[in-house]
Amino acid sequence: MRLFLGGALAIFMTVGASADDKPEKIDAKTLIGKWEPKAAKRKLVIEFTKDGKIAFSPQGESAVAGTYKVDGNKVTMTIKAEKEQTRTYSISKLTDTEMILKNDKDKEETFSRIKEK
Repeated sequence: MRLFLGGALAIFMTVGASADDKPEKIDAKTLIGKWEPKAAKRKLVIEFTKDGKIAFSPQGESAVAGTYKVDGNKVTMTIKAEKEQTRTYSISKLTDTEMILKNDKDKEETFSRIKEK
């Protein structure tokens, strides 16, 4: 579990906060669902729910829970692991199948939607 929390927090911290010059409002409904990073070494699922909840979890293990809010093209996530942490990300691309989050150093992380069976 400690290894998982480290992995979830690493992704959470890697993407960092962002300041985008030309913010474009995103459709928050498109964010709802399960996503996984394309370049992850270990499978991690991030789930956004319609009631503002978020969960980070590998398949078959306990999730780290939190909340999220969308404002324009920004998503602010607060997770509660060992301590509460809040981060704001720019969403540079959001489609039905792909999401790209950008940090304050313009590093992008690409996520793919997991299709429900």
